[in-house]
Amino acid sequence: MRTWHEMRRFPLAVQLLLVNQLGVNVGFYLLIPYLATHLGQNLGMSAAVVGVVLGVRNLSQQGLFIIGGSAADRLGARASSSPGAPCEPSGSRCSRWGTGCPCCWPRPC
Repeated sequence: MRTWHEMRRFPLAVQLLLVNQLGVNVGFYLLIPYLATHLGQNLGMSAAVVGVVLGVRNLSQQGLFIIGGSAADRLGARASSSPGAPCEPSGSRCSRWGTGCPCCWPRPC
């Protein structure tokens, strides 16, 4: 409970950023079980392939923050995020239209 009182002392902009990050994380971790079910049951991928696909997705989503943060420090936030903004929707479109592993992986499984 002390954490909530501490957060209330932050400026409004920081509070907004914290709530935004909470929403991003909750949305990301709600997607993972759905995506695993879709890949395994609807597309018929094995558990190993599902694990690799989700691992690569998790690494690219969460693990590359240090590279994006470094780019934002050097180039500015707008210059570093503008080229990456179309990447996520295009990956989602590829996953939606794909009917098997070649859409998620460079080689057929």
